[in-house]
Amino acid sequence: MHGTIAQPRAFYDAPRNLAVYDAPELFAQLQSTVPEARVLSARHIAMPLSVHSNQVCRWLGLPALPLLDLWKYDWPGRYKPFEAQRVTANFLAAHPRAFVLSDMGTGKTLATLWAADFVLACNPGMKALVVAPLSTLQRVWSDAVFQNFMTRRTSVIVHGSKQQRLKALEQNVDFYIINYDGVGVIADVLKMRPDIQLVIIDEASAYKVPVHLGSQTRQPRSCAQAHAALGAVQDQRLHGPAALHDTDARRRAVARATEGLSRLEAARDAAHERRQDHAGQ
Repeated sequence: MHGTIAQPRAFYDAPRNLAVYDAPELFAQLQSTVPEARVLSARHIAMPLSVHSNQVCRWLGLPALPLLDLWKYDWPGRYKPFEAQRVTANFLAAHPRAFVLSDMGTGKTLATLWAADFVLACNPGMKALVVAPLSTLQRVWSDAVFQNFMTRRTSVIVHGSKQQRLKALEQNVDFYIINYDGVGVIADVLKMRPDIQLVIIDEASAYKVPVHLGSQTRQPRSCAQAHAALGAVQDQRLHGPAALHDTDARRRAVARATEGLSRLEAARDAAHERRQDHAGQ
């Protein structure tokens, strides 16, 4: 077989673009979810490698293949990706919903945009929504799209009054960049946009719990692909994006972060109640 051994149970036949798995216990599930899958032997099953088939295999507990590397992704932009960014981008392309728990300075923004560019290219007509802190809309996300994807990707900042936001949303671009509270302002219109199927949430701890905004409630929306960049979540036992494959470590980090945020919120609420009690005296 011509190809590269990617993982102990997964092989890639490059000339035929076939993913081959040693997974006899999953034959029925793979054939029902990937119609093109064919049993080769008592132990092996093959299928055309695609974003969908790679994600299905990952859901079933099989190793994910590094699509961006195998398909010779060109990594556009001013910088050559370092290994942490390659691992992150391949991880995001293989998981429809994922957290990035990498440390500050590991290139999360560009790695996420590379993964998004790859997913958009594999799904013509798909658009992406970037939800980020207000201070980062222009100087981080918009600038990163312009500087690294100027020949093939466009973006618009969705900010201002509701009418200004709706006008921005009417533009035919690849990335709609909006702040957290802005999502609630135009939530009804976003729900009517089936083309927006990829969502990137920067500092996703803002969405840990629902936050009431008048008549609106801030909550993550269902989407085909959701990438959450949790720059504030760190664990000393996590060392860069490679640790994304360590499920137990990832769960511990998220649990610890959630517990810490809950304590902060409880302290904030208690302080608010004390101020109200003092004001009422």
